[in-house]
Amino acid sequence: MSDSVGGSFQTHSFLFSDIEGSTRLLEQFPEPMRQALQEHEARLRRVFAQYQGEVFKTLGGAFCVRFDQLQAAVGAALDSQQCVKGLAVVEGEPLQVRMSVHAGLAEARDNDYFGPALNRTARQLGVAHGEQVLVSEAAVRLLGEGLPAHASLRDLGKHRLKDLGPAETIYQLCHPELADTFPPLLSLAAVPNNLPQPATDFVGRASALAEVREQLGRHRLVTLVGPGGIGKTRLALQVAAEALEQLPDGAFFLDLAALSDPSLVPSLLAKTLELPEQSGKTIEAALHEYLKPRTLLLLWDNVEHLLEPCATLIGRLLQVCPGLKVLTTSRELLGVFGEQLYRVPSFGVQEATDFFVARARLHQSSFVATGDSLGSIRGICARLEGIPLALELAAARVRTLSPQQIEARLDDVFRLLTGSGRETLARQQTLQALIDWSYDLLSDDERQLLRRLSVFAGGWTLEAAEAICGGSSLDAAEVLDLLTALVEKSLVMVDEVGGVSRYRLLEVLRQYSNKRFLAEEPVDQKQVLERAYQSWFMELARRAATALYGPDQGHWIKVLEADHDNLRSAQDIGGATTVALTADLVGFWWLRGYITEGRQRLLRARERYPELPSELQVRLLAGAALFAEKQGDYQEAITLQESCLALAQQLGNKTEAARALVKLGQLVAAQGQPERAHTYYEEGLQLFRDANQAQGEAWTLNILGILAFQQGDHERAHHYYQESLALQRRLGNPENIAACLNNLGLLAHHQGFLEKARALYEEVLQIHTDLGDRNNLAATLHNLGSVARQGGELALAQQRLREALALEEELGEPRERASTLIELGAAVYGDGNPTAARRLLAEGSALVRQYQLKGSAPELLELWAQIALDRGQRTQAATLVQAAEALRQELGKPRSVWAQREYERLQAALVGETAHSAQGWEALLQEQEQQALQNP
Repeated sequence: MSDSVGGSFQTHSFLFSDIEGSTRLLEQFPEPMRQALQEHEARLRRVFAQYQGEVFKTLGGAFCVRFDQLQAAVGAALDSQQCVKGLAVVEGEPLQVRMSVHAGLAEARDNDYFGPALNRTARQLGVAHGEQVLVSEAAVRLLGEGLPAHASLRDLGKHRLKDLGPAETIYQLCHPELADTFPPLLSLAAVPNNLPQPATDFVGRASALAEVREQLGRHRLVTLVGPGGIGKTRLALQVAAEALEQLPDGAFFLDLAALSDPSLVPSLLAKTLELPEQSGKTIEAALHEYLKPRTLLLLWDNVEHLLEPCATLIGRLLQVCPGLKVLTTSRELLGVFGEQLYRVPSFGVQEATDFFVARARLHQSSFVATGDSLGSIRGICARLEGIPLALELAAARVRTLSPQQIEARLDDVFRLLTGSGRETLARQQTLQALIDWSYDLLSDDERQLLRRLSVFAGGWTLEAAEAICGGSSLDAAEVLDLLTALVEKSLVMVDEVGGVSRYRLLEVLRQYSNKRFLAEEPVDQKQVLERAYQSWFMELARRAATALYGPDQGHWIKVLEADHDNLRSAQDIGGATTVALTADLVGFWWLRGYITEGRQRLLRARERYPELPSELQVRLLAGAALFAEKQGDYQEAITLQESCLALAQQLGNKTEAARALVKLGQLVAAQGQPERAHTYYEEGLQLFRDANQAQGEAWTLNILGILAFQQGDHERAHHYYQESLALQRRLGNPENIAACLNNLGLLAHHQGFLEKARALYEEVLQIHTDLGDRNNLAATLHNLGSVARQGGELALAQQRLREALALEEELGEPRERASTLIELGAAVYGDGNPTAARRLLAEGSALVRQYQLKGSAPELLELWAQIALDRGQRTQAATLVQAAEALRQELGKPRSVWAQREYERLQAALVGETAHSAQGWEALLQEQEQQALQNP
């Protein structure tokens, strides 16, 4: 930083440009490209000079230009595009220039410009296409009506860029003389990811970023190692953002800091990928299946306390998933074969200075690094050895202390640290001393609150902090002011989540605060704090459990998801009282797919506390049975439900007895005993009615409708569904309303009432969209596609089915994918593309065989029969029809009205044809797959 400039930030207007594909063109056409570049540079420089633009940097065909007036930058962009139009390297290879216009704060220094405005302009340029001019939201606000004649701006929507900042609207400069139509912008939204928005901008680290990206390009596992506060997470996030364009299946971030149970590591990964648990398959097996065909990056953050389970899972995934790359942050290596180490360095002198100034300006917008203060800032950065967290904490003090005062105080703090040995130890001592210093500057009440906040895992709300940390010598009414003070001093982070402020401690500060708590609080205060913590989250879970199946279901799911780590921690503290908390979370675990975790928690509670009250035992048994059924352990589920029923009857608990009866009915129905199931359902329905349990009554009526439908009694099914829907609408639970509507849609669909089915499915689609229920969303899109196909709307059918297929591929649902591939193959075939159709059907057929989806085989065999008939293979068609009919008889699976008409046409066309001796359905399907692939 130049002393003469004095660190003055001012608003400037910038235009950046570069040539799309310039590296490729230079490699393919070196001499013509050099000549084209010379002409391109000459033309652009003339335009920039005309608008008084200052060209302060060029690289190859790229320009960085500053303007005094924003209107000049926009005018220069427009004229520049017009003046290079038609410029080509060789015939058929035009120079396609993309441009970015932005206005914001920047600092002039050493004939260059620095600051966030430069980064934003460059990031925006990176998402543009050749011949496109993009204008930032900030520039548009400043521009007002000052556009060139005949020019306009087109809103391209909100986009997050590679700086990982908040999404902002990007505009395209339009003009009759400019190209107008482009593909979607290449922003973060173009690739699947869950990369969080960091609390701070990415400053410096250019060489570190390049080195880690190079390592990750050559290797599949890279671990960023360094002490707490060195900036591992921020660097890893930036590496992931920069690498997205090489990752067609995305990049996903897992924060393990708040996770304490090693067995939950696979579940956390599955939940991060939105991969639901599948019956009869371990979570790890589902992860293998999902990740094996994909090219993506997993960013595992804070793994040091779970090294063994993380290393084991990562090692196995890398062995079976060739397109997987893994980036981890840790204080030590994982020890996995092929792992590459990158030790994250501290900031260099200039980087540290820029970082300090940027952070100081966040706390005091008028902060300016003058010549008088620059020396002190550099002294602070040297004292703090360029450690980002230490610099952050020091910069937070500029509201009350000058840089000179901060430096003087740090001299006293760090005098004892001079001459320490190992570099890593020295860094740890430096950070420890700086945190001690920040802590010592707090008031007594601020220190006490900071210590108590360490009880939280993964964050908290203001209400939770007031209830749990208030009391004793700390007034709950003062918590908000104290918490605000800690945020202002960068000791507590705050995030806006769905309109609610959630607070959190960085892990290094949480550990520090917890050590201080144990050292400074009275011995009994730990028990007091833990009891308050448990009590708060037990009450939260209790309230949620009663509301989780009502109209506010979506709200309560979000609340519990946000505090899931705290709910886990509250259970881990132990004590028989926490079993009620475990029981109250069953519904949440079920709805959010935490099946393995829920089953493990329930089993642990039953084993640890065998003498629990009977009412609680009933709830644990019912939850355990539910999860056992979901995981395909049907016999265990029956045993648990029978125990639950016996205990509920003994207690006279009609509601729990009714629920156990209905669940037993579902279990025996799945084993082919419909009459026994019906008896269970009727008994359960009566008990629900006796207990005035409308929700249970509605649920059972819907299940009775399903059974009637399966038995071909459509009138009775319709009656049950309508009765259930009326109750569910009264109760206001959107998920259950959607289930009833969907069943009515399936019934209408089966009966051939396509418009009625479509209307019902559309209502279901809206509900699942509002709830963000991706699993059921995919199924509903499939149903809508099927209705469109049967109604002759083949283009719409293909659109809906491809949307469903994309969701199923993301969710790792091979069984559902099989069904959708079959339906899509039929739509594509009907649209006159037999080659593509046969490929789709062959893919679906392979999944049907692989997963033994016998129920899907009859329809598939009949589709293959129609294709064989159209190809003149009549005997083969007859053989396939015969096999389909035999299988339908075996399964008791009638055709829908529409399918029956298609079947009768097929039969009529095959009158007099003799089938070959019957083969098994799997052999017939495999034969069709081979023919489709070998003879398209």
